[in-house]
Amino acid sequence: MRRWGWMIVFTVGCRSSGDDLTRTACETEEKTYTIDERELLWIQGGAQRGPLWILMHGYGGRPQTMASSTRVRDEARRRGVHVVLPAGLKAPGDNRRSWNAGDCCSFGAMDRDDEAALLRLRDRLADLDCVDSERIFLGGFSNGGLMSYRLACAAADRFAGVAVVGATMGFDPATCSPSRPLPVSHIHGQQDTVIPLVGGKGPFVDDIVPVADALQPFVVAAGCASLETCPSVQVDVRANLAHRWPADATAVSLDRMGLE
Repeated sequence: MRRWGWMIVFTVGCRSSGDDLTRTACETEEKTYTIDERELLWIQGGAQRGPLWILMHGYGGRPQTMASSTRVRDEARRRGVHVVLPAGLKAPGDNRRSWNAGDCCSFGAMDRDDEAALLRLRDRLADLDCVDSERIFLGGFSNGGLMSYRLACAAADRFAGVAVVGATMGFDPATCSPSRPLPVSHIHGQQDTVIPLVGGKGPFVDDIVPVADALQPFVVAAGCASLETCPSVQVDVRANLAHRWPADATAVSLDRMGLE
């Protein structure tokens, strides 16, 4: 399998060493790095050591637009939460950026190991002096949310929680066995036709996993009898919401992760 590494360089034109992120991030309020073909947007939550939220865009998105649409800058700085927004890569013949999160968006069979690359990035970020390595959270919208669930299934011991909007699993939930309980926040719209709440056919996939099924592995890991009675797995279904990140989703997600 082809694996994608992470090489850190400045986007202002000069190429720098792989140690640049470690050397500069904690002293920088906001900066965009280039990681191989990816962008990575760093948003500092404050000068003190604090938690980190890895927040991933949806299909066709970018870190800067994700940061703006989620209004994460103000919330992160108010709460002292550092945020990293990595960029997906473009698939051959497709000009839109994406994550290989499983069976979604016609790129799931690509020979690209985003899971391994993101876990390596997570470990590099955990070494930053300003990051509390025990409080690294996942989050994402749509395809980025699918990627969050993939990472949470594969490496629950390396994350403190997951918060997604408008997503599901891009693979069979029966293959997901989190190694420990994780707090989960899930926001979904009943008007979402891209990733329908109840699963079924969407514009990219004909057999989308129902959200309730996608959350079941986390319910089981938490030792809960059902999704409805599981306090650590919180689902917010909104009647009039389509496939988008609502204005209050960042604040709600951070609250549910205990990042107040």
